[in-house]
Amino acid sequence: MTGRMALGFVVGAVGVYALPVLPSLLWLIALLLVTLMLAFISRWYLARQLNAFKVLLVFSAVSTGTLWTSFYWQVCHPFPGPRLFEQRLDLQVVVLDLPESSSYGQRVWAKVVVASLSRPAGLASQDHSSPDLSAELSALTSSRALLYLPSELSSPVAAGQIWSLHQVKVKPLHGNASSGAFDFERWAYAHGLSFIGTTRDKGRLLGQEAGWQAWRNEFAEQWRAMLPDTSGSAIIRALLMADRRGLSDDDWSLLQQTGLAHLVAVSGLHIGLAFLLGGLLGQGVGRSLQWLGLLYNRWPLVYIMGLAVAAAYATLSGWGLPAQRAFFMLVVWVCGGWRAIPVSGWLRLLYALTGIILLWPGAPMGADFWLSSMAVATLLWLLQPARPQHKFWQQWLGVQLALSFLMLPMVMANFAILSFASPLLNLLIVPVVSTLLVPPLLLLAVASLVSLHWVEKTAGYLSDVLTTLWLLLKNLFDAYPLYLPWHPGDVSILGPGVAMVASIWLLGAKALPGKRWVWLAWLPLVFPQYEQLGAGEWRLVALDVGQGTAVVLQTKRHTLLYDTGPAYGDFVVAPRVIQPYLQGAGLEPDRILVSHDDRDHSGGAVYLHALYPAAQWTVGQLQSVDWQAEQCVDKTWQWDGVTFRQLQLPVVAQRDDNSASCVLHVQGTHHSALLLGDLDQRAEQRLMELTNNELQASLLVASHHGSRTGSSESMLDVTRPVAAIFTAGYRNHFGHPHVETLRRFQSRAIATYNTGVDGSVTADSRADEPLRITGYRETDARLWWQWAPR
Repeated sequence: MTGRMALGFVVGAVGVYALPVLPSLLWLIALLLVTLMLAFISRWYLARQLNAFKVLLVFSAVSTGTLWTSFYWQVCHPFPGPRLFEQRLDLQVVVLDLPESSSYGQRVWAKVVVASLSRPAGLASQDHSSPDLSAELSALTSSRALLYLPSELSSPVAAGQIWSLHQVKVKPLHGNASSGAFDFERWAYAHGLSFIGTTRDKGRLLGQEAGWQAWRNEFAEQWRAMLPDTSGSAIIRALLMADRRGLSDDDWSLLQQTGLAHLVAVSGLHIGLAFLLGGLLGQGVGRSLQWLGLLYNRWPLVYIMGLAVAAAYATLSGWGLPAQRAFFMLVVWVCGGWRAIPVSGWLRLLYALTGIILLWPGAPMGADFWLSSMAVATLLWLLQPARPQHKFWQQWLGVQLALSFLMLPMVMANFAILSFASPLLNLLIVPVVSTLLVPPLLLLAVASLVSLHWVEKTAGYLSDVLTTLWLLLKNLFDAYPLYLPWHPGDVSILGPGVAMVASIWLLGAKALPGKRWVWLAWLPLVFPQYEQLGAGEWRLVALDVGQGTAVVLQTKRHTLLYDTGPAYGDFVVAPRVIQPYLQGAGLEPDRILVSHDDRDHSGGAVYLHALYPAAQWTVGQLQSVDWQAEQCVDKTWQWDGVTFRQLQLPVVAQRDDNSASCVLHVQGTHHSALLLGDLDQRAEQRLMELTNNELQASLLVASHHGSRTGSSESMLDVTRPVAAIFTAGYRNHFGHPHVETLRRFQSRAIATYNTGVDGSVTADSRADEPLRITGYRETDARLWWQWAPR
């Protein structure tokens, strides 16, 4: 019965995340009380209704799980008040993990100790009037933040340090909402974050917390200085102490393509290996003590030493959330084995999941929670006693192959890649990592506390071997890409789950019916179907790329990309939003048009040129690219019954990037669209004169992201759009779209959409239908997307 209640609690807690909004706590409490009252009545006054009693208890467990998760997010989690986003704060923080480099400078995880309003420079506190935000500031205490700091601070930043930071701009957790794009908000909330902070202040180091964080930081820097700067060294540091700072974007890409990314994230596999290593050590010590007559039962010592080594490894890795969950699950597993009455593996898994959610209700939002839980469940299914027993190596081989096969749909859903080589590579590499890499590294870590000389030489040899093997693997995948890009954007999100259930069915007992047909469940994943357009129909998708523009225009057989999104220093948005969308939709652009030479429009040009070398390029300014491209001129062409016309003002100063924008007009059988780049009002007027005021459009992609200097009243009166899209970043510092601009659209009853608020905006022009426009945050609504202020 306790197992059913644990299952009910987990189902209720996880089910909250499928809801569009958090349920009312009062209604949940009332539901729980009514359920418990009915259970009490059925048990004590209706003695024969034991089945009803059990059902009601399980239902009360479901209600409790739902109440627990809802209570956490509505009461316990510290959300910054909206008024804080308009202020600059002074923060005193504790650095929680090793710093990481970013395009902004460096990124650190931190816990807020004290928060206060910043005082403008040169003003005394009594001269500075500010709103009373004491309640909001108090709520930030003990919250976790992701801070973006300058590259050079007053002192090198390290884990465990206490810093005072001034003029910190607080930003809500908000990412790009587009099909195929990384769901930043889900990831951030799963890791317990409350806000993002940015500052240019160099800060002031107040001190160092004594404890394991300081020791880990010193240990990480010691190994970083000891090893050469190679891919092999980066893998060693990632495996040993979860220090992934040395892994490049190319390294991460290869890890995902090969299905080996889980090996460099210290989680269940690694903590389990440490437990086994400690258990073997405890076994040896226990046998010796038994032989000496000093110990009667060695198994408690085996378990204790196993947990001790696992805890030491988790400490070395920084006690990340995956390591915490893995260790907790291990503790529950060991306790279940110590009971006088044995507890089955399935019950231990349920108890562990219940405990994890009780400790951290946001755990189900993380992909690693599902990957580790499904991996343990798969092992339990494959190793159940009822199945035929084989020799150890046969059983191990079968389990490894089956585990790789069963986990493939989950990996596809979370990493958007179908790796054909993943099962074979995991079969070969997981045993190597488990036996020949992690145990020796842990021994070297212990030895480095005593002597560094021979440890440095041994680790260096190991790094050289890993680097050589890594280069061989990279060259193999460069020559033979044994993977397919995939994303469930146009396939139901249930697709991977159905494929996994089908795979479990396939590997089940021989007596299960329909086994020969279950492979059909994989077909939608391998060969996804896409919604087709007819002749004269078009689809326009303004992607949510932040403060910049990237618009995909699709006809029946052709695709055009208008602008390539922004770039901020070395950070390019195209591989994170544009490429996943195009691949997920099964599209490859025939033509890429870069309106003008501004980084928020041409930032992804270099990346996309390498990705789509066969595409035809048209640019508003030739200096935008350093490869062969056409200059934008007045030109018309037809694709599948849809007429495209590109225009550019005839006399434009080379430095006037905005007025040089290449304009695109799309005319289908039923509707039309106009994309204006960054034209200002004067340029818009010249464009209307150039086209004899005949350039009408059902849909307008507003000029210059909704700036006050664009979208003139005369242009709106001539084009007469029914809807407009602003390609503006969420809460951008330019204030786009401007209030005056919005007023001009609203006074003409023109519907407006903003990619920063609505996510990617899709406009469908279909036969005999009005222009259908939807925002991704509405059509694919997720609970956590409601938490950031609009």
